[in-house]
Amino acid sequence: MKATTERLLVVLASASEAGPSLEPKWDPYAVNGYVYPASRSELDDGSFLAQLEELAARDYLDRVFVDRISLCPNCDGHALNVREICVECHSSNIAAVETLIHFRCAFVGPAGTFVEDAMGRRCPKCRRILQELGTDYGRPGESFSCRACNATFQVPDVGALCLSCGAKFAADEMKAVKSRDVYAYRLTGLGRAALREGRLLEREREALYEHCESVYRRHALIDAIEDECRRRRTLGTNFGLIALQSDGEGVISQTRQLLKETDKLGRFDDRLFVAVLPGASRWQTRATVQRLRRLWNGAVTVEGADLNEILRRLEDVAKHHERAR
Repeated sequence: MKATTERLLVVLASASEAGPSLEPKWDPYAVNGYVYPASRSELDDGSFLAQLEELAARDYLDRVFVDRISLCPNCDGHALNVREICVECHSSNIAAVETLIHFRCAFVGPAGTFVEDAMGRRCPKCRRILQELGTDYGRPGESFSCRACNATFQVPDVGALCLSCGAKFAADEMKAVKSRDVYAYRLTGLGRAALREGRLLEREREALYEHCESVYRRHALIDAIEDECRRRRTLGTNFGLIALQSDGEGVISQTRQLLKETDKLGRFDDRLFVAVLPGASRWQTRATVQRLRRLWNGAVTVEGADLNEILRRLEDVAKHHERAR
């Protein structure tokens, strides 16, 4: 158990050392088709991804979607050659063919079947001469011809060949092709706290919250706001901030009940609390401010916090906190 915990801490540290996030690197020779470059030699084995996923499941890491990779349903290999194929024989030996339509007799066929004549093109169906494009005939688009079975069709099927096991999939069989989402990983507030402590915080609530209340400690509040700032920069998501000033401890439980379950409430100092509203727009934040004002009716100062001002004040506190350590 201790060895597993130490290993997870090493993986967590490696994710931290990678920079803002640990990004996947595409590698056709890798088992999964991609690898996570670890800065530590002891991490270069097949269990690294599983341990990243375990840390993400325990909220030490955030997963950020990067791409989706297709997998062979026969061998789970990632080396799939996807291409257009004939609708009849499923051969990939097909070619695009220019198509013409004769407006008078409504014949549609490959341009090669309209034989060139001294006066123009001759329709193979009604044998009339086609002279003016747009008046006598048109070009509705391309069709396809199969060189293997001579079939012609408007829209080819899509098929795949697994370069690992040789299995082929065509048309409806493509529904059996599997997929796997590929993620980048970045530290959460809990992950940063674990690295500061040098241990996995098995009692997460004790590490993040004050006594029995669902109120973040100051360091966790700062981490939560920094996480939302990163999400806004990378994903474009909104979030709101609300400042509450009060001397009364009874404010906390009632305020917490009014907020959404996904909202975070943290203590900035002895009198100032800050609510973080993930995903909230400006008008949703204003609506929450109004509900809190009605709840406290002047007994508590409630303000929609300006992001830059709150971040500046939190940054000052964080710097002071770091100096004190």
